[in-house]
Amino acid sequence: HQNNKITNRNDKNVTMISLAYLTSLVSNFSQNIVGLNPISALVLCMLHQCSPHQQARTLALRLAKTMKHAYAFNPGKGFSFETTSSSPDKYLQSAFKYSENIASRRPQIVPQVMFEVVRFYDRVESEYDREILLRILPWWVEQFSTVTNKLKDVTACREMTYAFIVKLYELTIKAGKSANQKQKQLTLSYRLWGHLALSQPDEKHFEHGRRLDKHRRNEYNKLLLSEIVKYVISRYTSHFSDEHPICEKILEHICAQCKEKKDGQRLGGDTTL
Repeated sequence: HQNNKITNRNDKNVTMISLAYLTSLVSNFSQNIVGLNPISALVLCMLHQCSPHQQARTLALRLAKTMKHAYAFNPGKGFSFETTSSSPDKYLQSAFKYSENIASRRPQIVPQVMFEVVRFYDRVESEYDREILLRILPWWVEQFSTVTNKLKDVTACREMTYAFIVKLYELTIKAGKSANQKQKQLTLSYRLWGHLALSQPDEKHFEHGRRLDKHRRNEYNKLLLSEIVKYVISRYTSHFSDEHPICEKILEHICAQCKEKKDGQRLGGDTTL
């Protein structure tokens, strides 16, 4: 059964923090009381929509509705939250669709979301939570080129790309330190590198104002791949020999996912738990 495929999930514990504390955070945020910045609130919301606890999911949906109006984190007219089902298949599908829709509609916050996920990764209490954090990221990573193609020059693009790559590598290293789910979490993190390497600007975000420059897009795509390879090789050639297998796997997954795309297979997010 799918909800048994993630081990070490303790249904007696809330996925990140106690329900009482989560309730307080959501209440304060909803009342515009200082406590959470909007990006932290969004990551918290995406995480807890995947919680096995009905109460935590309900609080996450309350947070989502607050952010929809206060920060325009709107999943779209056709989206409906799963509020009653106790089936992981249903509430996880709804949660991942929420992540996909917000990423598609608000790509400008992609770097901040990545930084927050990396920060949350050390704070969450279970392997289940860490796996969820990795699973909500593909749609955000895919939008990275939408962000960089809004930049005016190559220098700004290179700086943002480097910072993003460093954070993704940090997340991959953290995944490799998982106590019980190391291989699964590493595989999920490796696939994120493929999503990044294949990232393309979403043209709907260039329909108004400055249009998408095709020459700049090609230049930035080459820069992205170049920066990924350069950074991974720099880690491989450093004194951190324990990172060699990780570096090799990153490059292998990028090549494999490029082949998948060439063969016409859509990557997408992996929603199977």
